[in-house]
Amino acid sequence: MTDPDTWMNDISAIVSRKNQAKQDAAKDKRDREQHAIEEYQKVRELVQGQPTEAFEQFGSYLNAQGETARLKHDADDRTGPWVGIDISDADGKFLDVTLQARVGAGEPRWYWVYAYGDRNNRNAQEEEVPSGAAGPSKQYVIETLAEHYTMASAKHR
Repeated sequence: MTDPDTWMNDISAIVSRKNQAKQDAAKDKRDREQHAIEEYQKVRELVQGQPTEAFEQFGSYLNAQGETARLKHDADDRTGPWVGIDISDADGKFLDVTLQARVGAGEPRWYWVYAYGDRNNRNAQEEEVPSGAAGPSKQYVIETLAEHYTMASAKHR
């Protein structure tokens, strides 16, 4: 003879497994979201470190030389935190360059986003930066900014 409550026990077990699966899925989702927040915060701190120091030093030097350099940044950009600089001379803006860290699976990816030329004639480009988990060094950032400045100056004259 079978237990008359078997069907209730079976249903109870199924409902229990379904509830546990929902709880596990919700926990996994919270864990992924928390991990993403922690990764974004880590990358935000990286951007605010050596890259920002490099932009500040480069901008300060340009200002001392008579150019107009304005630092800009966005630590909460949807695609990733970035630091940038707008450079202009008496004739107007001729270089806009940013360094952005994009958070995804694995290590953050770093990108230069830059545009040369005046307001009416701009050529925006983007290139990935070869870098490790620590991000680009201050020296690399300053040297790359100097290269962009040199190219933009040649095109602007």
